[in-house]
Amino acid sequence: MNRAAEPGEACTVCGRVRPAVSRREDGTGVCDRCYRTPERTCSSCGQLRPTKAHTDAGPLCRTCYHRERAPRPCGGCGQTRPVVLRARDGQPDLCGTCYNGPRRTCTACGKLRTCRGVRTGRYVCLSCTPRSQDTCTLCGKLTDVKARWPLGPVCPRCYQLTKRHPGICASCGTSRPLIGLNSHNVRICGPCAGTGQDYACATCGTSGDNYRKNQCYRCAIPTEAKAVLGDAAETFLAPVIHALQQVSNPPAVIHWLHKEASGAATLRDLLAGGHILTHELLDTLPNSTSNVFLRNLLVQAAVLPERDERLAATETWIRRQLETAPEHHRLVLDPYAHWVVLRRLRQRTQKIAHTSHSTTSHARLQLRCATEFLTWLDERGTSLHEAMQSDVDQWTTTGATTRLRLRDFLKWTNNARLTAGLHIRGARYAAPATFLDQDDHVAH
Repeated sequence: MNRAAEPGEACTVCGRVRPAVSRREDGTGVCDRCYRTPERTCSSCGQLRPTKAHTDAGPLCRTCYHRERAPRPCGGCGQTRPVVLRARDGQPDLCGTCYNGPRRTCTACGKLRTCRGVRTGRYVCLSCTPRSQDTCTLCGKLTDVKARWPLGPVCPRCYQLTKRHPGICASCGTSRPLIGLNSHNVRICGPCAGTGQDYACATCGTSGDNYRKNQCYRCAIPTEAKAVLGDAAETFLAPVIHALQQVSNPPAVIHWLHKEASGAATLRDLLAGGHILTHELLDTLPNSTSNVFLRNLLVQAAVLPERDERLAATETWIRRQLETAPEHHRLVLDPYAHWVVLRRLRQRTQKIAHTSHSTTSHARLQLRCATEFLTWLDERGTSLHEAMQSDVDQWTTTGATTRLRLRDFLKWTNNARLTAGLHIRGARYAAPATFLDQDDHVAH
């Protein structure tokens, strides 16, 4: 807030009518020219001096404050910047962008969050910190002020929209967030409006909504990936990181890297366990959307070889079906599944590039019908060797038409001499039997 617009009062020291910046115990005000910073014992040098800043360790004098803030590599972003939090207890040096305050219990919401209030001792998190309200210049609503640009105060929503959708500046023709106005009331960028706020990435030079100060989301992906995945992000997973940088929505990649129960979290756990990434290893994971996306990403980046996923999924499904089947059923279903169903699918894959969905669905239906037929025989107290044609006819006619897919299984059992002469008639199709000649057709 501009103090020149505040109502003034007589200063206790000089008597001039000016805005008060401090008050004494009796409530009288002191102006900014007469105010003197109180002296306290510096937590760094131990001398009684005017306090420049308050830190977690205690007050700092001006000399120690500038010495502690000397530019050096930040442990958070890795850039050489003035340090606002010194390294201690395993915590690295942090610059002003990476350090927002200590983690304390917020006095407003009661949650353990990054808070402000070192000087007063009343810690308030960033979400509960009250903001000044004003009319937004862009949308015209009276709401919290996120920033005060050259064009005026803007709300949080208009602040993000302006940064995420840069425009062509009417003065310099550069694509930047338009945060100012020229003499013709046309939107212009920050440098043309007299401020240095260009929101440009220091790596690629693109202006817009940055992930952190002076770095956009796209350029921050390798650093965030290394923090999540470790050194593997710079070695054999480098093609994966390169593929992630090419996506059209880089903020979604940052969210995916830090989200729990995502493909990135699964990949992190696999690398931490010392596993070698293979298709067989991913087959042991749950068949979730995140794991499917992870497999496709690794295949696209050539970290894993390409394979027929429908065929592989059918093989996994058949293996799990056989594991849950009874032992006497497995003795019959196992050779049928491997030497008939899967053999036929693999031969088909050699002729075409990828197996179709209908082909794998038909193969699963054949094995499912065989399993249900054997279970039905057990409920009747009949084994497969004792099954008669009447049993087959009764089972096929008392259920859905999909039971006709048992024909392939019975054909194999007859050839393997597990059954004798059992068969299912082919399905009848209602093909046209009466045809019209040309004259009747014209008449109709």
